[in-house]
Amino acid sequence: GRERDRVMGSQAAFMGFGGVIFLTAGGVLADLSWRAPFGVYATAFGILLMIVAFLPEPDGDTDAPGRAHDSAPEPESAPWSSVFLLYGLAFLGMVTFYTIPVEIPFYLDTFEGVSGSMVGLAIAASTLASAFASLRYGRLRDRLSVEAVFLLLFATMAVGFGVIRFAESYAAVVAGLVVCGSGTGFLMPNLNVRAGQIAPPALRGRIVGGLTTALFLGQFCSPILTRPLIERLGSGGAYGAVALVPACLALCFAVVVARRGTVR
Repeated sequence: GRERDRVMGSQAAFMGFGGVIFLTAGGVLADLSWRAPFGVYATAFGILLMIVAFLPEPDGDTDAPGRAHDSAPEPESAPWSSVFLLYGLAFLGMVTFYTIPVEIPFYLDTFEGVSGSMVGLAIAASTLASAFASLRYGRLRDRLSVEAVFLLLFATMAVGFGVIRFAESYAAVVAGLVVCGSGTGFLMPNLNVRAGQIAPPALRGRIVGGLTTALFLGQFCSPILTRPLIERLGSGGAYGAVALVPACLALCFAVVVARRGTVR
């Protein structure tokens, strides 16, 4: 219930705060050498040691031999049409969002006097806005339905990308990134909460795993799908085209919310 909403928001927020730290560090290191930013991945070794030292194995593993596995009831059938619709939203959300870390450095390079550190700070500003938005997710869900949150977040992303499209200065691009990040901060927790709502308990792990797959496929496909737009329209024009994706999704959810007659 509400506690899960708050936990999902906190999880997404900490992901965002991590992005602020490492994106900023990557920008600073890029001014030293193009190879240097890859050094941030070495922190994974420290995380591995912390996992071994501090992360306990949960009790009640039903997959262990001799547990009550044979007597478990047959799992309920999942509403697969809703599940795959959710996967599609995750895919499109990541295709859209990942144009920021992948393409913004090249777009900002067209503005005079922008260094690698400034690029890192610009992307980190978006991630910071996303983290603070995620922290507010639990309170937002107290007032809005999942569908209404999707409407809000996709509309906010569309506005942010629109600002980036027409930006004429570094500061204007950063402003657009902050607006876009504010919407993106609600995306991950809302997807996870919706997955938890529609997934039967016995299939929840499988469905959430599929959601993660859809998210990473969106990240993988983002530069492949958007590069032709950039070559044809330029970076600014491509961001205008990208803004149409969350705008159309927001319109779809506006219809859903209007048909329900309530935002809660």
